[in-house]
Amino acid sequence: MVQRDGRDQYIDEIEQAQATDSLAGFIAYIAECCRYSLELHLRAARGESIEDPDDIDREIALFKRSMAAVPGRGRLVQARALAANVALPLYDYVQDKARLLASLFSASHSSGTLVTVGSDGRPQQTRLPFTGELGELPQTAFSLRMEARASLSGFRTSRRCVELTVERTERGVWTFEISGGDLPADQEIAVAIHFGDDLDELKYCFDDVIRRLMAVLGQWNSQPGPDGAGASN
Repeated sequence: MVQRDGRDQYIDEIEQAQATDSLAGFIAYIAECCRYSLELHLRAARGESIEDPDDIDREIALFKRSMAAVPGRGRLVQARALAANVALPLYDYVQDKARLLASLFSASHSSGTLVTVGSDGRPQQTRLPFTGELGELPQTAFSLRMEARASLSGFRTSRRCVELTVERTERGVWTFEISGGDLPADQEIAVAIHFGDDLDELKYCFDDVIRRLMAVLGQWNSQPGPDGAGASN
């Protein structure tokens, strides 16, 4: 069990394993997650409270590993080419699929940012959709981050809403997340993580979470909404 507030640490451990070719930190982190899960089940089996207690030892261990993280500013990335060939086309792809689903909702909104960190250490933020010239982007940079969001609200006469988020971290890890609806704040409809900047593979990952979203929308369509409204056919 990897808790929601531990996802950043989970991704960081994977990134470190890739950067150092060592699985030791990742294995230690997963072992800690396993220990937490087993203790949770044991408390439940004994009839004890399963409310998450303050576990300062666990928090200290995770903090120490985060302090030992491999710095994100290593070799330079070809920021302009990465933006032109991967980040911007993927942003357009995400928004295109969101527009195809938008007719099922009463309102929609999209946004995005592209952030590069140059050799001077200063970030340069560009709002998406990108309407400028590629020459405005740096040729090389220490890192490139992208975030794309599409919010869809009011599914079929209900108050159900969906938010699609695609993000590239400064270390080149992509996350795809779809959340919303009746789910608690700490749960998602679909989550996927991908390493690498192959555009076709990234589109495939996004397609997969969209398929999972459509399965949930199909269930919502046959069930009353959270506000008591029935589905509209």
